[in-house]
Amino acid sequence: SGNTAESEIKNTETPETATNESQNPKEGSSVDNADVKADSTPDDTTEQQTAIKTTPTQQAVFPSHVFAKEISSLISGHHMANVLYMQDETKERLLASKRALINFNGYCAKFLSTLSRDYNRNTSMLKTIKRDLDFIFRKIRTLKNKVAAVKAEIAAENE
Repeated sequence: SGNTAESEIKNTETPETATNESQNPKEGSSVDNADVKADSTPDDTTEQQTAIKTTPTQQAVFPSHVFAKEISSLISGHHMANVLYMQDETKERLLASKRALINFNGYCAKFLSTLSRDYNRNTSMLKTIKRDLDFIFRKIRTLKNKVAAVKAEIAAENE
């Protein structure tokens, strides 16, 4: 089955093969790796360097294509459809979760701003109450000291 996968891949023509044929006018000659490397982008350079040399009428066989073809031949179409369906379902669930999280984050941001305002207001109110209570207790202490002084004078006069 490995040979049939390679022959199927070799017989199909892609735009890459067409550009290689138009750039190499000699019929029957093989495409050099240097030619492939010069025409490639940085992303596919390694894959094109590992391609088997082919004639201009054949497509280059990449190991990744052969591997994908072999894996797809091991799995039935029904199972592959189930896998694709499950992937789509998972994607939809993830997107729904993402939307829910975005909405929740928006709600939390709004709630936080409201809560922050209330917290700042209550904090300033508590600081004011503490200041007032400190003043009241200071006055009470002063009055207590005055009462104690007067009481001491009265007690001294009575003796």
